[in-house]
Amino acid sequence: MAKDPQVLIAYDNFCRQEQKNEQVVGQKNEQKNMTTSLIAKCQYIHKNINKGMVNWKTPLLAKSIIRNLGSKDTSMAAAIGNEIINQLFGSGGSRPQWPVLDELIHALTQVLSLPVSMNDEASLKGTYAVHEDVWLRFLKFCREDFKAEKSGRLWLIHGDQMTIERARSVMKEMVESELSFDKKDWMLPIPAWFHIKMNNLWTVAMRTHYDLNKDGDVLDHGLKADNKYFGIKKITNKNPKFFNTQSLVVRGFKACVLGMFVQELKDRQDCTFVRRGDESDLDAIRRSVSDMGKTKYLEVLESIYQKAFTAKAWKGTDATAEDPTFIKDPVFTTQARMMQEVELFMTIGKATRMEDIGHMRRLVDRLIIQFLSAGQSNYGREMIYLRWLLSEAVDEELQTGILASSVLNQSGHRSKAVATDELVEIYNMEYSMDIKQHANSTHTLDKTFRRIALMRECTRVLKLIFGGLGATYTNYHTAKNTSDDIIGYGMQLQEKGLSSIKARTGALSEDIRQAGVELLLSKVGNFNTENRRFARGITTVSPNFDDGEPEDFGQHSEAAAEDGDEAFIAAGGGGEDEIEEEIGEDDWEDVADDGAVGGMSSAL
Repeated sequence: MAKDPQVLIAYDNFCRQEQKNEQVVGQKNEQKNMTTSLIAKCQYIHKNINKGMVNWKTPLLAKSIIRNLGSKDTSMAAAIGNEIINQLFGSGGSRPQWPVLDELIHALTQVLSLPVSMNDEASLKGTYAVHEDVWLRFLKFCREDFKAEKSGRLWLIHGDQMTIERARSVMKEMVESELSFDKKDWMLPIPAWFHIKMNNLWTVAMRTHYDLNKDGDVLDHGLKADNKYFGIKKITNKNPKFFNTQSLVVRGFKACVLGMFVQELKDRQDCTFVRRGDESDLDAIRRSVSDMGKTKYLEVLESIYQKAFTAKAWKGTDATAEDPTFIKDPVFTTQARMMQEVELFMTIGKATRMEDIGHMRRLVDRLIIQFLSAGQSNYGREMIYLRWLLSEAVDEELQTGILASSVLNQSGHRSKAVATDELVEIYNMEYSMDIKQHANSTHTLDKTFRRIALMRECTRVLKLIFGGLGATYTNYHTAKNTSDDIIGYGMQLQEKGLSSIKARTGALSEDIRQAGVELLLSKVGNFNTENRRFARGITTVSPNFDDGEPEDFGQHSEAAAEDGDEAFIAAGGGGEDEIEEEIGEDDWEDVADDGAVGGMSSAL
């Protein structure tokens, strides 16, 4: 399988404590840092994939990112609201649905887990050792197989931010090596989407909309306020649990859309929102939705979109300079900004599940702005790198392979795919469960890995063989029905006046979008400078790995800013005057109004 040019590799670190019995000191815990990995086949990776498909000398244009922020599918605005209302009230499935941009053929993906490397990829030294373990020990290649004159094959490697940062750093550090395996020019690291999704959620949960704004003022509506109603445990702005936080933001988002839908029904004269007899508000809403014609229904959804998902809704009080009739309402503006951030997070999940690489491609530009503005410098840098991989610097067939290999589908059915790194995390969870259940002084980590990693595929085949001999049961749990909670909270938001725009005072959340645009040119310039040095075969010192810390590129940044550096001017999209013109207020407004960064892009 490893000799097939359509395979990819994904790996991640796995850290656990192992209990040891010592004759002198007795029991003690020993920290073990390891690396787990898998190999998978993707039919969309070109069979003749090679190093020549990547041109490291081609720069990324900052202005292309700004321009692409305006791309929009008009059907997406109606799809998101329809899915929520349909889920809560059963309005029928004939109305707007999730738009398909470039959805892959849903085929069964062949995946094999590899043995566990006892080296830690968290360090550069460990990354070197992990590469030797995976390709030389596990896959049985020899160093001569990587010689340029023997094979120009390119390997796609998926992983989280640390994995990709270390792999790229190893490539930059060894660019002057004469041995091809050590030079690492045969690999192409690719940021993986599950960890992108996780860190996008941290932006909302930890940095922008938990309970306070950057000035320390309490927000009228945030995640903390939502959780007072839903009561989900283990959610703080310091160390939130991912799946708990995901459940909270999704429920809160749906409740906000529902509250605005109810408010719109009450405000419109042409909707039959009138209670009959002892009919409750909820029953009246259900009847109104079922009686409403498609034209009026779409008008309601469009009104919600205009209020909460446009560039004007994001700007809020700042929009009064362009529209004197716009009402200053910092409370609603804060809610609209939170909804647009959560919409982006939910769209990532939907796009990866549906294997729609068209949506995935279009999300990258928005993610760059959001990560940069939220202070997540490491992920901002990796998203710029991913955007470069999807530019003219990379062959179009390879671009398709990069996106398609980012998702794996082990069932072969629609909407059942997972991000490549998420499957690695699922494998790690299996190891953790076995350790928790069976670990003792004799059942060591080595036994766990032999039990699971080396037997996983054999166990799967045995289950298929013996599955026909007895009754077959699904292993899916019945999902908790949260519709009643969402409806109740949505009605509460509407009654509190949080679903409508009105003149009032309150705390305003940070405009992270504008901050990201202002940082874009310098970050793209630094990236292009490092790429240019790498293309010329100059060893590059690795940057700081701590997320959120200021980036210091030293001489690289100075070189990028040299007057008369034509490569930098071309790479960054032009000189200072040109970039100011590119992201000037008028131009940015044109982009934003066309579908903007906060387009209502079908988040479910």
